[in-house]
Amino acid sequence: MSGHQVDSFCYLAAILFFASAIFRTALFDQSLSNGGYDEQQWKSMDGAYLEAEWMGSRTSIVGLWATYSIMHVAAWMIVATIFFRVAWIQSAQGTTKIGINATIAFLGATTAIIELLIRMLFHGSEMTLRWMASDFQMDNWYPIEGLVKGDKDKVGWKVLESVAITTQGFLVWADAIEYLSLATILILLYSSTSVAGSVLSKKWGCFGLIIAAFCSLDFISEVLRFVDWGIFSHVSLYISSANQIVIFPVWLIWLGYQLAAAPKMSQDVAVPNDLHLDQE
Repeated sequence: MSGHQVDSFCYLAAILFFASAIFRTALFDQSLSNGGYDEQQWKSMDGAYLEAEWMGSRTSIVGLWATYSIMHVAAWMIVATIFFRVAWIQSAQGTTKIGINATIAFLGATTAIIELLIRMLFHGSEMTLRWMASDFQMDNWYPIEGLVKGDKDKVGWKVLESVAITTQGFLVWADAIEYLSLATILILLYSSTSVAGSVLSKKWGCFGLIIAAFCSLDFISEVLRFVDWGIFSHVSLYISSANQIVIFPVWLIWLGYQLAAAPKMSQDVAVPNDLHLDQE
């Protein structure tokens, strides 16, 4: 293979991470209603405001968020297969550093599965809530003292919003696990490139440590959302956007160049003794 070629899976994963991160950044602060976001009314659970939120432009926004999730999960599914290949190559076809490389493959697959399951649960819940908002009676659930005939308690909208906020916790912890897992994988990959005769570049492994540092900061920011949701949500957004739009795609493409050359290198370069088990 030509040294100018890039492994197609790495190239596709880089494009998907880039595109999904652009989607996420563009949608992050978009209002879910035509009237605009009002934090005070939202936190006070104003029934009329919540009804306007659910009956406004929220449907189209939710559809765009679902598109982001599909791209993001697809990117992780592809990256999981790439990590399996990297682990196989770096372990000299399963003969050395088995623990480290098996962990890399396991964490990649686990993170992809978690992303898939959590986002399926979240969007399934979101679609059900959307159906309830459009087809169920949300204005009057039970008589409330002090209400006169014709008044509406709006309790249904408040319950609907409470459930929707709760399901957001799925995504917060899914993202936190993703960042922590990726940081661990990148540290282990750096360790595997430190072995003499590694097919993958040590400079590439060092570059991965920079991404691991960003991921660690992102993990901390995700957890600190529960201390101050507004501030740390945006801190996490800025870090993850820089990581997934620029740095991680570059890392993947760099890996793609190396994987495209890996079969030729495996044939032409003798594997040193410390990369395989001594045969009895």
